Amino acid sequence: MRIGIDIDDTICDTWEYSLPFFSKYFEINLDELKERIRDRYDIFGFPHEAYLRFLSDCYEEFINDVPLKKGAKEAINKLKENGNEIIFITARSNRTFKDAYTISYNYLQKNGICFDKLYISGGTKKEFCEKENIDVFIDDSIRNCLCVKELGIDVLCFEPLHDCDIYHVNNWDEVENYIEKRPNLIGGLWIQE
Repeated sequence: MRIGIDIDDTICDTWEYSLPFFSKYFEINLDELKERIRDRYDIFGFPHEAYLRFLSDCYEEFINDVPLKKGAKEAINKLKENGNEIIFITARSNRTFKDAYTISYNYLQKNGICFDKLYISGGTKKEFCEKENIDVFIDDSIRNCLCVKELGIDVLCFEPLHDCDIYHVNNWDEVENYIEKRPNLIGGLWIQE
């Protein structure tokens, strides 16, 4: 099976870890900042250009230290050991990093995560999933998940879903369980044996 996986907020907690850096950069009290945030895509009311400037100025300062989500390394490495191909597909780009590929590659290596391929932004995740014939795609972005699902690919989303036909997961144990049972799934429905 070919498994496509996002990096930020899928295998690690980038958003939560970055908040103190946002706070310092924009000179906003961290508690006030947390109150202003409705969700991580809101970027607390700042213009998108300001957010991109923050990423360009600060992301590399902390990105290699973002902790993995509990069980991510173990689940991914077990999936790889079981013969699955692991393909990371990240939105990280050279707009926010000097060398997004190297930084992402080194992050995965540093954390001991086994994988076959790594794609950085340069197309949509849907395009990469189609190119790589992905069977299961794992991301935290509902938008990305909906686009990839249009290809008929099984999608697992770490973001809570509302009125959506996408399988929501809370942790990597649930991801591993879903993929282990996937041969008994057809169109997202469990098939009794």
